[in-house]
Amino acid sequence: EAANIPEDDRIAISQLKREYDEQLTSLIKDGIDCGEFKVDDPQLAGFAITGMISWVYTWYRPSCRLSLAGICDRMVDYTLQLLGAARN
Repeated sequence: EAANIPEDDRIAISQLKREYDEQLTSLIKDGIDCGEFKVDDPQLAGFAITGMISWVYTWYRPSCRLSLAGICDRMVDYTLQLLGAARN
């Protein structure tokens, strides 16, 4: 897919992805610092979360046994579990 994107656009997309990853890592670090999250590697946790949510479009079908809202709810649960956080 990336091979079909013009180089300037590919560079811009890579920069945006890097910025997103840095912001997510920073957010997770903030959660660790305030005692809400319990993870050893904030960057890896961020990559895991991003990977989990980035691929839903490849397998989701309206005929799935869970509604889209149900899938989103589960993703929130899985993300919080990964971060060692409680759902309020």
